[in-house]
Amino acid sequence: LHVVQINAAPFVIITRHDDPLATNKSVRFATLAKRQFITLSEGFVHTRAFAWFEQRHTFSPNIVYRTGDVPLLKRLVRQNVGIGFLTRIAINPDDRLATLAIDDAHQPVFTISIVHRKDRVLTPAMKRFESILKSYKWGNAAQKKIDSSKYVRIDFYMEFFPIVDAKQANFAGV
Repeated sequence: LHVVQINAAPFVIITRHDDPLATNKSVRFATLAKRQFITLSEGFVHTRAFAWFEQRHTFSPNIVYRTGDVPLLKRLVRQNVGIGFLTRIAINPDDRLATLAIDDAHQPVFTISIVHRKDRVLTPAMKRFESILKSYKWGNAAQKKIDSSKYVRIDFYMEFFPIVDAKQANFAGV
């Protein structure tokens, strides 16, 4: 496989700006044992990363709500339903949320990579798409070099799939 990493960002805890945690720049996951969490549902790489933190500590986080909707998760945090767990690149200044780095050693990191088979001949559109992704300004996380000694890699891959022309597909009924 040909793998091109286009970004990497740490996972963070998000809170309201007036939450007592927001006065800190970082937090150890173990100190969050009594907090209520809002997390993403199954199917997100965040779930695997959150499970990593659960396995490293002697408590099961109190998850009060799971959602597949990132904007909803942020709204619930702003409404003080709980604290959230997202990757730093999912947070924008317009979200009006505080982010706290997680101090735990050797934690997962969110990586975005483009992957395709080495023998795949990329179309001009695929090459352009790859170029756009590589040149995209990913916010603060893109400018900060990730210290690989502090993180374990969890990958999010974008794979190029061939586009099938319906006229050539010869599907029954088409």
